Amino acid sequence: MNHSRYMSAIATLLVAGVAGCAGFERPEPRFELAGFTTHSDADLWNVVRSGGAAPVNGRVCILDSGVDLNHPDLNVSKELSRSFVSRGPEQGDPHDYNGHGTHVAGIVAAIDNGIGVTGIASGATVVAIKVVNKDGQGYTGDVLAGIRYAASRLKDGQQLCDVVNFSIGAAADKRVDKAVRRAAKRVPFVASAGNKGRHVRDFSPARLNAKNVYTVTAIARGDRWPMFSNFGSTAVDFAAPGVRVRSTWKDGGYKTISGTSAAAAHVTGMLLRGGMLADGIVMDPRGDAYMIPVAPPVELEPALASAEPTSGR
Repeated sequence: MNHSRYMSAIATLLVAGVAGCAGFERPEPRFELAGFTTHSDADLWNVVRSGGAAPVNGRVCILDSGVDLNHPDLNVSKELSRSFVSRGPEQGDPHDYNGHGTHVAGIVAAIDNGIGVTGIASGATVVAIKVVNKDGQGYTGDVLAGIRYAASRLKDGQQLCDVVNFSIGAAADKRVDKAVRRAAKRVPFVASAGNKGRHVRDFSPARLNAKNVYTVTAIARGDRWPMFSNFGSTAVDFAAPGVRVRSTWKDGGYKTISGTSAAAAHVTGMLLRGGMLADGIVMDPRGDAYMIPVAPPVELEPALASAEPTSGR
């Protein structure tokens, strides 16, 4: 499998970390973005800007920390983007002051314009749905409102988005699971598995085993299993590149980071391209198997998986 054939200069993202507090009635933020794992290597995957894939006309909802609305490498719909952050100065402002959402958006949809990086579904319209603030903190009510908006329709009857990327998470909760399951009846949801090195059964919405909901964990080059990747074959559907991925960043920049959020963004991009096949293999336009349906060692306990096994397709 030649990764350089399809994904031009895409990058790695952060963790879809989760808050560990129980109960949604307390006032503390329930959702959060875990700390970034940064790297100086710009190109672990030996990916080069190659272009050649036709632009995508679809829309992707990035349910996250917002998106850099003015990034030269992204086609962001300011008209459709929304902030559901209900506290602080970022209310009503879908712009990204954290960087995470912009990184996800670039992996999915960065424009093939001769600068920066190129997304899997290059040129797709990005709809920012901001549910966490610049500190990576969010409240369950805000996230639930964002999920509802992501599944909504426009005045002309069209679905707001063709795919939703959900690269944030929280402790397992039925309210979140129910909202995503309901929304997924209208639009596919791609969720990051999380970066705690634990079983996904402890986290929502990653633990969902539901139609039209795809949970994605990360792999490193050579199909090695990163220690941070959450696991669990009953819910995790795919493993995709999630170590040292370079992508767009806040303030018009670019950054290389790691995490299952990056992995989820790859699958989101392939869904936008219409690349998901019935047998669960995702193919790139040249016919190469790109994403890997998850098989063992996803059920290994973290202590056993820490050696980063190279087998297990």
